[in-house]
Amino acid sequence: MPHFMTNISKPYDVVLIPPREVCKKAIALSERLKARGTYFTLDGKTYFPHLSLYMLELSDAVLPSALMELGKIATHFSPFDLIARDYHFENGYIDVEYVKSSKLSSLQDEIVEKLNPYRSGLREKDRERLLTAEGPEQEYIRKVEE
Repeated sequence: MPHFMTNISKPYDVVLIPPREVCKKAIALSERLKARGTYFTLDGKTYFPHLSLYMLELSDAVLPSALMELGKIATHFSPFDLIARDYHFENGYIDVEYVKSSKLSSLQDEIVEKLNPYRSGLREKDRERLLTAEGPEQEYIRKVEE
């Protein structure tokens, strides 16, 4: 790859993928909802059922190091259950809100801590959100911006 392309940054989403059976059910439900005008339809190929833990911007140059950090984190975290607390239909897709257990919080905190040094600024969506965000949301965006 030419040197000038190594500093290109792209948005990434660090996610948890549910067990196979949960994915099958989510994909089937998404397919049934497609007729109602969804933003996207889960298919397990392009769009996957997932739980976003950390969305960030990374340059191509640091991507291998960030992936190595995630690999290290994955070696000491065992699977754990999540409890759905609420469901929202927003922007043409279903958003499930989970109880933030100590295991989930610990995993998310470690991911943010280990990947923040590799960040390449804010994602475009976060820059836009920062213009209208208030209180805790604004504090969080600014925190991850550092």
